[in-house]
Amino acid sequence: MTDPANPGLVNSVAGAAQSEGDERYRSIVQSALDAIISISADNQITEFNPAAESLFGHRRQDVIGLDLADLIVPPEMRTAHREGLRRHRNSLTAPRIGRRIELDAMKSDGSRIPIELTVTRESGAGVAQFTAFIRDLSERRLAEARARQLGEELNASERLLAGVLSNLPGMAFQCLLEDDPTFTFISDGAVQLCGYTPDEFSSQRVKWSGLVRKGDRSSLVAARRAASSNEGRYEITYGIRDRNGHEKWVLERGTVTPDGAVMWIAGLIVDVTSDTNDRHQISLLNAELEARVMRRTAELEFANAELETFSYSIAHDLRGPLTSIAGFARIIEEKVGSRAELAHFFKRIRAGISHMDDLIDAMLSLARIKRSALAPKHVDLAELAREIVGRLIQGEPDRQVTLDIPPHLWVLGEPLLLRQLMENLIRNAWKFSGKCATTSIRIFSTSSEPGRRTVSVEDKGAGFDTESADRLFKPFVRLHTPTEFEGTGIGLAIVQRIITHHGGRIWATGRAGEGACFSFTLEAPDEGLIC
Repeated sequence: MTDPANPGLVNSVAGAAQSEGDERYRSIVQSALDAIISISADNQITEFNPAAESLFGHRRQDVIGLDLADLIVPPEMRTAHREGLRRHRNSLTAPRIGRRIELDAMKSDGSRIPIELTVTRESGAGVAQFTAFIRDLSERRLAEARARQLGEELNASERLLAGVLSNLPGMAFQCLLEDDPTFTFISDGAVQLCGYTPDEFSSQRVKWSGLVRKGDRSSLVAARRAASSNEGRYEITYGIRDRNGHEKWVLERGTVTPDGAVMWIAGLIVDVTSDTNDRHQISLLNAELEARVMRRTAELEFANAELETFSYSIAHDLRGPLTSIAGFARIIEEKVGSRAELAHFFKRIRAGISHMDDLIDAMLSLARIKRSALAPKHVDLAELAREIVGRLIQGEPDRQVTLDIPPHLWVLGEPLLLRQLMENLIRNAWKFSGKCATTSIRIFSTSSEPGRRTVSVEDKGAGFDTESADRLFKPFVRLHTPTEFEGTGIGLAIVQRIITHHGGRIWATGRAGEGACFSFTLEAPDEGLIC
């Protein structure tokens, strides 16, 4: 037990206590995370802890005793700092003592950092001393700046989203995947779409399912639920009744996304009433047109059948009298004998009957072409030409003939009709070259347009006037008299009808006394088959 009457012992104990307190204080200062700087009343640094060394880049032993203002206070703030210190030194009530202050400080390399400091004042032996507790605000300022930037970006995104939603042609929505969901979000487009406000839906005064046509509700629920296992997307058209009782058609497109144990739907509903009505009208018109086409087709088929029957009936009725005339002419010829004048008359009668018979056959051929069904196949016109010319040469072996026919000339078409085409054109060239010393026939082709082939049959025969070219393909029109060249006047009309039936075109060029060239277009086969 100490003796309080012993002044030396009391002072010794008090000194030990003071020494122990100073040691504890230094330990706290040295381990503090905040920078701690102490200065004397005349602004000389008396303490500079490790955290201050780390923050400002100065070593403690280099700064003790230096003026604080010259060390960490920016130049433009030093006068104000010294003036403030003077006021605090002479006043017992300083407004900044014990308060948190934010300002800029200067590091050893001259760079600046934002700091927060709290200043305390101690007085010992009548001398004021100030201690500043300093915290670096750099990271907080960066975080605040980032937060402000994010806030601005969020505001911009919200403005953009609001602008997009206000311009969407319909109503955007979000809800849970349920049979009768409540919208957790709905855009202002709801008013124009159905007449109800977003508030009326969010407060559940109105349910979207209540607007959906009863017959469509189950389909809508099924489409939404199916989307959860079908890449999350769905699309469905259904009917609704708006606030005014008007029926509308809407198209709903949505995406289903999982969020933990629940599924969310985000989508857009647009009014497609006019489109649906238009499609319905188009469907009705198409059905009506199809019915008309079927009716007209049936009428045409019936008319064609009647025309064919009529044609054969006319042909039969015409051939009957001709047969009788031919028979009686033969009997009279046999009875009369060989009188030269009568024989000439009977020859004229038989020629007229034969010509009439040829006309009837030509008329039937012309009528049959348009009714012929096309079954296009690969046809070599060069081979057909050589075969036809070969038969003509057999019939007139003494005629001088020059031919120019390529090895192959492939086209696509109905084989029987194309044979008749080449037969008529080559016989035409043969006939009108009959008065020439040499019959010259040339057949050639060009590929003038994609997928088509132009074929030409050229001769050096009688030819024709260019002004008469348009009349060549008219039935029963002849540019030469029967005494010059025999024929029915139907062959080129048949040729034109065959080409037209194949979707091609035909034209003729020539000059009187110099020959003629008939050109036509037909579909070309694959490149590999064109020779």
